[in-house]
Amino acid sequence: MLSAKTRNVICRTVDMLTLTVSVALIIVVSLDAFSPRTDFLHNGIYRRSQLWVCLVFMADFAAGLWNATDRRRYVARNWALLLLSIPFAIVAEAAGIHPGPIAAYVLHLMPMARGLLALVLVLVFISGNRSIGLFVSYTAILLLIVYFTSLVFYLHESGVSPQVRDYWDALEFMSLQATTLGSDYYAQTTMGKLSVMIASCSGMLMLPVFTAALSHMVSRYVSKNQA
Repeated sequence: MLSAKTRNVICRTVDMLTLTVSVALIIVVSLDAFSPRTDFLHNGIYRRSQLWVCLVFMADFAAGLWNATDRRRYVARNWALLLLSIPFAIVAEAAGIHPGPIAAYVLHLMPMARGLLALVLVLVFISGNRSIGLFVSYTAILLLIVYFTSLVFYLHESGVSPQVRDYWDALEFMSLQATTLGSDYYAQTTMGKLSVMIASCSGMLMLPVFTAALSHMVSRYVSKNQA
């Protein structure tokens, strides 16, 4: 039997590997998105490395389950992370299933969502304070959603609309959508419309919570200084 200290070291090592893979995923997806000769879903670096990435994520879940004192509670709290770690796109291809374009995007980006959650959890852990942790987590989630929806928007709207001349136009548009300010431009493609919907809904959901967390931080700071 391994000691508790050894088990913790193993789990932390796997956690660090998961964090490294998550950061690498953001870089890889960005490189694939900006490469004009890469098909993001079928022959990019992200597609070729997806199976290994998912294996790392599943190993992280298994390590946490192995080290948990209450394993039923651990599964109940983390089942969504396991679900996002499964390479459904690869499983579908092996089974001869060919999903539509929107379903294919969702299946391929599920491991990316798992990586983003890992980054957010690390940021919350580093912040230490609960109020600051909420503020940091909501800010990070909103920024990451804006970034990736703008990538999808750029991939599908550039060349279709003359208003999307480069990535910065797409980023500006999605930022306006996420902050609920809106824009005078309307998406032309199905994936462009879907990315706009995700950014807009995320902004409407996140900004009120973001404001509440910021107000709570300010009120606690003022109360602490007046005490």
